[in-house]
Amino acid sequence: MLDDDYLTTLIATIALPIIVLLILRYAFGLDTGINPFRVLCPKCSAKMPHIRIPQNERQKEWGGWTCFNCGIEMDKWGKEVAPEENEH
Repeated sequence: MLDDDYLTTLIATIALPIIVLLILRYAFGLDTGINPFRVLCPKCSAKMPHIRIPQNERQKEWGGWTCFNCGIEMDKWGKEVAPEENEH
């Protein structure tokens, strides 16, 4: 049987990073995390594919799509990315 200290440490090791990410996401508005839901283009409402092919470095690192229908770029949450962010 598992020791109580071991079980507490295991739960804390799993729960603490999740809590920190949730605080960062919701309290400070950071775009951390994984979006498990289907994303629609904010301009033309086209469904983005489940399997994505990154078009630039930002999409490789942080996720997101370029709409195949209208060509705008969006983040992993489906929000349009500002043009100055596309250049990085």
